[in-house]
Amino acid sequence: MANKSHPQTGPKTEAGKQISSKNAQQFGIFSKGYLASENQAALEQQYLALCQQWGAHDPTRQILVQGLQQAAICAQRLVQSQKQIIDAQMQSPNVRHQFSEMADLDPLIARYLPSWFFQGPDHPQKKMALLVDQVWVEADELKRQYSDALVAQVQTRYPNLYQYVMQREKPGASFVSVMGQRYKQNVPAQNLAVLMNEIKEKFQYHLIWAQDPERYEIYIDGIRGQQMAQGMDWEKTIRYATSFQNQVVKACGALESMDRLEGKGIHAPVALESSQSSNSSGTNAVEDGVIDG
Repeated sequence: MANKSHPQTGPKTEAGKQISSKNAQQFGIFSKGYLASENQAALEQQYLALCQQWGAHDPTRQILVQGLQQAAICAQRLVQSQKQIIDAQMQSPNVRHQFSEMADLDPLIARYLPSWFFQGPDHPQKKMALLVDQVWVEADELKRQYSDALVAQVQTRYPNLYQYVMQREKPGASFVSVMGQRYKQNVPAQNLAVLMNEIKEKFQYHLIWAQDPERYEIYIDGIRGQQMAQGMDWEKTIRYATSFQNQVVKACGALESMDRLEGKGIHAPVALESSQSSNSSGTNAVEDGVIDG
């Protein structure tokens, strides 16, 4: 979209500005054309910003700006629809089976793999998997090398384990006491063994992911690319995208043409609502340079 500044040629009086605002609501049809899933407030603000950028104080310019914005919105919807299609395909049983074969996982596990396996690399559960794995590793090391000296350093030497055990405890609570109360074993090392079993049961798939997250992410990226290549009609997508771009260019061109014509004293015709413009408020509106919707 052209980045240009227009001189303020709109209404000057307060009454005229209020009428111009009504025009924006009628001719910009604020909420019409926006989907429930879209941020309507943000789109309305975008429309007003475009009207200001193009000096769209009259209905004709507002209609052109509306078309410009709708073309941009449709282009964004096209991108979003492609993402939704691919995301849905990535949750299919075939994708789970393909991934489990590539990752050399038990085929029985494939059908139960959680959906976050096949989502983006920044998914919170993937980060959680790495954290849980570190807790298990630290618990295993402490169990094998258990000593009072190590326990005294647990907060600094095994920070993830300490946080996992103590996150809901009061400040100053004893790590060993909390472990004993929670896992109810007489020997501290046995409490750690119970904790490790708890992690295996609660976070089975997190631990699987943490075995080789980089390799698994490469497999999933490859499967996603395959789904995109097979599942998208690229010719139609390009045709739609080009059409939206052309609509933007045409709307900008029409707005610029109106500016050039008015600069020469030639005003483009504006459709008025018949005789209603003859009343007092309508007359004031025309004098202000706006139309009462």
